[in-house]
Amino acid sequence: MDQETSSGFQPVYHRIRHHVYLMIASAAPGDGQKPLTTEKELCELFHASRGTVRKALRKLCDEGLLISRPHYGTFLNPLLLQRTMRKPVLGILVGNGDYTFFDEQIQRTLCGIYRSASRHGCMIHPIQFADGAESLLAAELKSGLSGVLWIWTPPSMERIMALLEERNIPQVHIIPLQEKVRGGVVLLDGEDYGYQTARRAIAAGYPDTLYLEDSLSVFSGERLNGIRRAFREAGIPWKSSCFLKASIEEIWKRAEKRIATGKHRAVCCSGRQVSLIRQFPDLKVISPVCGRDAVRKEKSAFPVQPILPAEECGRIGAEMLIAHIGKPAAELRERVVLKLEFPDS
Repeated sequence: MDQETSSGFQPVYHRIRHHVYLMIASAAPGDGQKPLTTEKELCELFHASRGTVRKALRKLCDEGLLISRPHYGTFLNPLLLQRTMRKPVLGILVGNGDYTFFDEQIQRTLCGIYRSASRHGCMIHPIQFADGAESLLAAELKSGLSGVLWIWTPPSMERIMALLEERNIPQVHIIPLQEKVRGGVVLLDGEDYGYQTARRAIAAGYPDTLYLEDSLSVFSGERLNGIRRAFREAGIPWKSSCFLKASIEEIWKRAEKRIATGKHRAVCCSGRQVSLIRQFPDLKVISPVCGRDAVRKEKSAFPVQPILPAEECGRIGAEMLIAHIGKPAAELRERVVLKLEFPDS
């Protein structure tokens, strides 16, 4: 079995691969002239059978990292040595389609990434992944990706994430829109998000705010806990009808019906829904994820809108990824949680 067990045990096959990965990462330009290792050396080091060692080395050869020369040993791929002498290349995958309404935040996130990459001498390679894994493979072969940054990771990307890990390409997800991801993660504190937003809405005189939540959100449960805590501290009964969770396609239709009842004077929503809410002249808006200027002053429920720390997310994500370049991708599991910024009014 080539998978880790629930107890955390790692099979010899994986330990051999990780050992050779580290040898490759620390290789110098002249190391391609001599064997990197031999089957005999690995068998003795890991007390493994020759079949297990061959399986691990064959996989690395298939990935284009090594070249096997019978009777001589296993050598580094010369093309790989050429890549190691170039600047590290960071690929960027941006959630598209229904998520384009985050454009302002994406631009701020990219700004943080570019500044960090420039400081470390890294190159940036944007990747269009409309064609799925094939586009990613083409980018990896062409540019020699050192790592990949996901921005607003959309659902159903498990195949591509697995492919990156198989090819030992570390990846970091900046505010993913799905819960199960591989690699490092930079995300928001969901409970603090809900608590701070609700506390300020109550203080501004809008305890009847309708909170809209995308059903794909990874922290909707945490956010609801934070909202309830704010109501408890204010001594105001919480009404479940003030929290609406549904898919992107359905949420506005359902929200319109509730708003039409006149029971809600403000709505806490995403950037996409802000434009739809403008048809209700008297309805106020709280939207932490749509940027500083997207909410018109006459519509804002706050003197100053809360701000998503997008640039800081980009900077931290890039720093996390750069620090892991050359290490086994499967070992990157770092998690950083940030809070919304609430400037003084």
